[in-house]
Amino acid sequence: MTEEPEYREVNGTLSPFNIEADRNRKIYVGFEGDTVFSTSLQSILKQQGYQLTETPGEAEVVYQLQGDFSAPGGPLYEGISIPASDLHNGKIKLPQTLEEKHDLRSNITRGFGFLMAGQKQGGVESSPAGVFTENQPHKVNGTMAFPQMAVMVLNRHDKQGDMRAASQVETLAPTLIGKPMVDLAMRDLLDKTGVFPVVSSPEPAEIHSGDPPSNIQQATSTK
Repeated sequence: MTEEPEYREVNGTLSPFNIEADRNRKIYVGFEGDTVFSTSLQSILKQQGYQLTETPGEAEVVYQLQGDFSAPGGPLYEGISIPASDLHNGKIKLPQTLEEKHDLRSNITRGFGFLMAGQKQGGVESSPAGVFTENQPHKVNGTMAFPQMAVMVLNRHDKQGDMRAASQVETLAPTLIGKPMVDLAMRDLLDKTGVFPVVSSPEPAEIHSGDPPSNIQQATSTK
């Protein structure tokens, strides 16, 4: 065992609208959970000649940006799900990997159950431990790898109804790299919808460099 799994990225964006069509209308833009970035977006759009309002109620068209980062767990690890805004603004810092479950007897029982279920259904390719699937942490070339996904959504609302554009980034990697994934999905989404691409996308390793400031929360696991 010597090789680490390669960083694998799958990116897809669906955009049924472009903000350019609303240039002559009063619009409101916000990023759910991140007022600082909301203000930055509004400022950039004003510089591009758009008519921005202070509140959604004053607008003819409302754009709301939101998103989520998730990494599924499994029999041996606790999964996590975090609002994209908390990663983007640095409120939460991810651990290097998912937290291992502490109830080992329960894990072993669950793992045996997964293995037996796979055998009964004709067998599913698994790690030597027999408890991992592609949607759970599993070994690649002898190294544990964690499936991860970042999804960013831009909702558009006016009197005629709602529309939604979305960008999704998926990764299989030996460490959790949520912020670069969120930034990439956001940058791609803002670009495809005509909003100025202002979000930087740092290298995956940067998210783990240094110790977190005291005011940064550690990500918590979901059961």
